[in-house]
Amino acid sequence: MSETGIVALATQLASADPAACDQAALTALVAVAQRARCWLDALDVRIAIHAAHLAEHGHGDAARVLAGGGRRTTRDAAAAARRGGVCESLGAARPAPAADPAPDPAQGPASAAEPAPTTARASGPPPPPAAHIVCANGAED
Repeated sequence: MSETGIVALATQLASADPAACDQAALTALVAVAQRARCWLDALDVRIAIHAAHLAEHGHGDAARVLAGGGRRTTRDAAAAARRGGVCESLGAARPAPAADPAPDPAQGPASAAEPAPTTARASGPPPPPAAHIVCANGAED
């Protein structure tokens, strides 16, 4: 996801009023929040990898950096640091090329040649595209 993508998600989340949303809009809002969390998780991995490299040279500790001065539990910070190590060992933390953005699951497959995911949803139809949330009060986010 590009910088403009996360900014758009953050803007949408900051302006959302869950109390004014119907069920479909709440579902779409959750999808937006999950995409933002995914971006943050990916950033945590990149931070963990770099902090681990600094620690190798005697400059800090990845879990301590990820603990954010106590704003995150030690257990969660250590788990994030381990994820960073796993991703680095798998080569999964390399940034994607700019021309290959992460697909939006709400938009379906990127092309007709690409097969649809085989995992079934728990129930109900997929949420509406996250970029268009209509709340009960008529406001659009």
